[in-house]
Amino acid sequence: MLNVEISGKPVGMLIIYNDASAMLRSEKQLVVFVVTAVILLQLGICAGYFCLMHHTMVIPFRRLERFAQRVAGGNLDIPLEMERHNLFGAFTESFDLMRAELKRARIAKAKANSAKKELVAKLSHDIKTPIASIKAASEVGAALWRRMPKTGRITSRSSERWIRLTRW
Repeated sequence: MLNVEISGKPVGMLIIYNDASAMLRSEKQLVVFVVTAVILLQLGICAGYFCLMHHTMVIPFRRLERFAQRVAGGNLDIPLEMERHNLFGAFTESFDLMRAELKRARIAKAKANSAKKELVAKLSHDIKTPIASIKAASEVGAALWRRMPKTGRITSRSSERWIRLTRW
């Protein structure tokens, strides 16, 4: 409210409606609304980023982890699914190549062991036959030649040792 005076005499009053407290309250509400909206927007962006990281990093890494456990357990038959669009695409391909190579190496090792056992069995048989013949001949010779029993016993004992060495 203002007094209006002309030449020092009051002629009226001027009333100006000034609702500063209502304007201040309205501006505070607007600031609170904007800050809340910005915080919610940031939370939404963070949640979206978390979901993106979960799908592009955490899930593929867990698949690799389970795959490594299966391979370590000896299961080389299940291939690893490859997804080229995630960060581990080339890495998963390398893991699967490693699995395939381990499988090939395991098969080659089994074949080599089988061939080795077969070879040892054949050689053992091939060695036992002449040794048995030598032993039999030495026993016959020891029985026929009473003059050299010591030589016959030595030959017989040596052939028995060879037979024991070739037993598997």
